[in-house]
Amino acid sequence: MILSEFAGAAHELFAARLVNPFDVQSLKSTIDDAVNRPSNETRTMATLARRVARNDALHWASTFLAELNRR
Repeated sequence: MILSEFAGAAHELFAARLVNPFDVQSLKSTIDDAVNRPSNETRTMATLARRVARNDALHWASTFLAELNRR
């Protein structure tokens, strides 16, 4: 998973490859590395993808509102 270092989820997705989207050469290199990564890293990325799908905006909003209601 390649993620902008400016994304809010960057700190949560610890195994993602963080890039500065304005640094085209670095982005290009990171994409090349990701395409050629070993299969064991591919499983890690699948885990991250499931985490992203599970923790979407709806989940965040529901959790936030539930916490507000508890107070």
